[in-house]
Amino acid sequence: MKRAAKIGLKVVGCLVAAIALLTGSTMLVLRTSWGSERLRRVIVSRVNDQIQGHFDIARLTFGGDRLALRGVALRDPQGHLVADVAGVDVAFSIPRLLRREMRVNTLSIDTPQLGLLADPSGSNLTRATAPRHERPKRKPEPPRAKTDREGWVVNLTHIEIKGGDVAVAVTPAGTAGAQPRLHLAAMTFLGNVRYALGNGSLDLAARLDGESRVAPAGPLHLTAQAQIRGENVLSQIDGALLGGAIHARTALHGSRLENADGTVAIAIPAFSLAGHTWGPVRVEGTTQAGSVPVLDLALEESGGRAAEAVR
Repeated sequence: MKRAAKIGLKVVGCLVAAIALLTGSTMLVLRTSWGSERLRRVIVSRVNDQIQGHFDIARLTFGGDRLALRGVALRDPQGHLVADVAGVDVAFSIPRLLRREMRVNTLSIDTPQLGLLADPSGSNLTRATAPRHERPKRKPEPPRAKTDREGWVVNLTHIEIKGGDVAVAVTPAGTAGAQPRLHLAAMTFLGNVRYALGNGSLDLAARLDGESRVAPAGPLHLTAQAQIRGENVLSQIDGALLGGAIHARTALHGSRLENADGTVAIAIPAFSLAGHTWGPVRVEGTTQAGSVPVLDLALEESGGRAAEAVR
């Protein structure tokens, strides 16, 4: 028995050493320009085998615990550009996997641009990402029961987006020209998020800055925080919206809405939309656990008449 145990331990040790050697060799190969190029081709080929559009990466660099992508682009089946990103840089921690944590130290996205064009048949983004082959239908899996333990954790400690641009245009039925509906430009985003798959605990913080260049035009500044611990939910949003302001606080204790505490205040100055003047608009709402929610709404009509309040 002792001899068999020693032989078994030697076999296991040889297997572990072989796996470590193979993994280390693979990592070293991928860090070369030849290996990075092969990895780029594999990723592009796998994605294009799954979607009807065309996905491309101009250059990929792998550095062991870092990944850099340059010239990422997505086109619809007709070859028209839908979205592109100048660069994506990811830094991650491999040792953290031993602690059941998928930790991304840095996720930086440089100049992402999305041009969304919608018509009665759908959008160019939907057509670009539609599955190339019909996927077999699977029985929906039962929801995973939550536990008191965190289990695997997804942790993105630093997310940064610079120079974002999102434009949305719609082509109504019976018309030939596209009408712009939304254009958010010069967007920057900073945030972090930590999510535990076992018990659903969530910690999130984010800041978004930019400007709207399609009426109603104006600055966009939002900060948000959220925390979920079991059935207790805390959230907070503050910022400037289209020249106005928005403030919101919510606290939910348990799964029933009557146990919620919260305040919401939104103020938007007069703005022009579709040839008409709207606002100013003011919305205020409060709720406390065990009480009836109260909502105040004030809207001044474009003719300059006094504002009407609804409660």
